[in-house]
Amino acid sequence: MSKKLSERSRNILEAVVFDYIQGAEPVSSRTISSRYAPDLSPASVRNVMADLEAMGYLSQPHTSAGRMPTAKGFRFYVDSLVELKELTKSIKKMIVGNYNDSLELDEIMKKTSSVLSNISHCAGIVLAPRLNDVALRHIKLIRIGGGDIIIVLVSRLGTTQSRVVHMNEDLKQAELDKMSNYLSSVARGLSLTQLREKITEEMRKEKNLYNRLLSRAMKLGMEILAESRKDDVYVDGRLNILEQPEFSEDAKKLRRIFKAFEEKSLLVRLLDKSIRSKDVHVDIGFENGLDGIEGCSLVTAPYGNKENTLGTLGVIGPVRMNYPVVIPLVRYTASMLGEILERKRGLGMDKSFSVRGIYGR
Repeated sequence: MSKKLSERSRNILEAVVFDYIQGAEPVSSRTISSRYAPDLSPASVRNVMADLEAMGYLSQPHTSAGRMPTAKGFRFYVDSLVELKELTKSIKKMIVGNYNDSLELDEIMKKTSSVLSNISHCAGIVLAPRLNDVALRHIKLIRIGGGDIIIVLVSRLGTTQSRVVHMNEDLKQAELDKMSNYLSSVARGLSLTQLREKITEEMRKEKNLYNRLLSRAMKLGMEILAESRKDDVYVDGRLNILEQPEFSEDAKKLRRIFKAFEEKSLLVRLLDKSIRSKDVHVDIGFENGLDGIEGCSLVTAPYGNKENTLGTLGVIGPVRMNYPVVIPLVRYTASMLGEILERKRGLGMDKSFSVRGIYGR
């Protein structure tokens, strides 16, 4: 694609995109000539802009108006022309200042979406870690009675998930405590997905009574937990969309966007698309493939610890968003979130549950 554009065409396209990001108005050839290319006459600039329009990089809303970048033009700009800005020390301080080791996971997620929103002036969005993908710290089995027990899973990040399961035997709490300790020793450091695989392997090796009971309880519990993947999405800065002229003057488009923000499954689909990316991922306009936000761009990045990716965060805003700032903002925030979760995981280690060998293993 880049080979089709001359150096002059690339420079003028970059100037049009930059000016349009700043002003949200079609850009005239005279503006480009006076502000960005004083060595070129407005007529020469107009000819280049006409060629860019013919190739799909620019559009002209009215014959007497200037030109504005298309989604294709923005894509070329992001892929080939954008010069990313180094975040200032004050912005980095603002991001880092949001976190401390005493925060609960829910507070961390809220602060992350808030700081993304405040700095980008768009909407900040974060997909929280899923228990299936986070290393476990402890498992607790609690007797209710009548064969019913509660399985409580606690991750190293402090997240919990619980389900009530039924067993044919009405076990005493002392027996459940032994099973809890054994399961915790097996589970520590494993994700829920890895634990299910581990238990399946253990059940093939062991034939004693505890493992038979364990098998019944865990098969019920793990099946329930596996089927109920909990997705927590944090969004901040929805009202920032109102400040964008391309949305504020189009009530119908604005309603579709706000409706999309209320649909958690849609937001999860958006963030899931980039969870396996190694770096920042940018979807421009219709590239996101979802109704309601086709007029928006999404800049996302995965975050995680040394072991694996835990979730995704990003910024949703107009296609005309300030990519030179938003891209490094998303990258840096993802890095900081990964670091705070790694520290939290280390602080959350509970050495008292090291009971491997309780059954003579």
